[in-house]
Amino acid sequence: NGCIVSNNSAGFGGGVCLGVANNSLISSNRASLYGGGACSNTLNNCILTANNGGKFGGGAYQSTLNNCTLVNNTASDYGGGAYGGNLGNCTIVSNSVYSSGGGAYSAVLNNCIVYYNRSPKNSNIYSGNLNYCCTTPLPTGGWGNITNEPVFVNLAGGDFHLQTNSPCINAGNNTYVTSST
Repeated sequence: NGCIVSNNSAGFGGGVCLGVANNSLISSNRASLYGGGACSNTLNNCILTANNGGKFGGGAYQSTLNNCTLVNNTASDYGGGAYGGNLGNCTIVSNSVYSSGGGAYSAVLNNCIVYYNRSPKNSNIYSGNLNYCCTTPLPTGGWGNITNEPVFVNLAGGDFHLQTNSPCINAGNNTYVTSST
């Protein structure tokens, strides 16, 4: 709880693997295969930034993330921000991958913002199931998704709070909320 996990490397789960992290910063870790920041974890209220996931999942691989921010993570093949797993109430921004799914690849997302990610194809999301998310293009499956830009306070400065005119405010579904903050 409340840890900084930084500058580590492993074959998988460069930052954390097979555990639980709360209110932590997981930054600048590297995995040669998958899960640069995290692999097979449960993360609550964490920030995953500047991790490199090798082939899959720059920020996280097959993990459960609640109220997390994934920003500036990379992977070579799939899922710059996240590969697989379940993400709820997360912000996935400015991640990149060299193949497909810059933000997320084959994941289940509820009440998430997946925007401004980079990839040669499917820059924000590839495959998966999205409900009440803000992303573009509109996913083919799921409910309540919107494509409007999220209107962050300062995208370039890394302030991902929403401005008062953001279409994302009250656009989620309360059944997916896990905590009051």
